[in-house]
Amino acid sequence: MLTPEDMGRFGLMWLNKGQFNAQQVVDAKWFDQLKKSAFPAYDMGYGLHFWQIPNIDGAVAAVGIGEQYIMMLPSKQAVIVATGGNYDDPSKPTFSTLKLLSQQL
Repeated sequence: MLTPEDMGRFGLMWLNKGQFNAQQVVDAKWFDQLKKSAFPAYDMGYGLHFWQIPNIDGAVAAVGIGEQYIMMLPSKQAVIVATGGNYDDPSKPTFSTLKLLSQQL
């Protein structure tokens, strides 16, 4: 199981295009491919298991069940981690909170 700290480290690795502790652990080309959505008709694009969120300043998010999020905001060099437990709430309150938080950075 990932801890919130592990999720944050993953987000930082993503922001650094695959580098972690000065070591390339994921090929940087993968990050360019990630930005090409396989489903451009959605409000949010989706590719390689990541959601592209253009209405939040070009953010990208890994999303898990129950509103677990790792949101990366490259334009702000920021990572937001949320470990919600919203399994039955269709309004997505954690996502709404993340969106508001990202606008404050």
